[in-house]
Amino acid sequence: MIRHCAFFRFHQDIPEAEIMKLLADLNPLVGTCPGLVSLELGRNNSEEGFDHGFLYGLVALFSDKAALNTYLRHPDHVAFSEKLISKLATSPEDDILVFDVEVSRTSNQI
Repeated sequence: MIRHCAFFRFHQDIPEAEIMKLLADLNPLVGTCPGLVSLELGRNNSEEGFDHGFLYGLVALFSDKAALNTYLRHPDHVAFSEKLISKLATSPEDDILVFDVEVSRTSNQI
């Protein structure tokens, strides 16, 4: 299984409700995109102070790498990405952080 984490820095003028609506546009992919097991979306609520301005993000669980690749090419994900990029603080290179981790079905230990 692959845990796909993506974190975003949005332009400061974008209201939170608009950001949450944009993120929620991905919810219909659960159940329609093969291999997408679960999807969690939201705002950072950590009190540690290490977010570096990445205040919103998502964590998705995929059955395998092929399912993740299918999701990345899915028309709904492509449309989401285009809308997202237009709302970032500066650029995708600076305002999107993606981290994929292979995880076991039975354990989250290394």
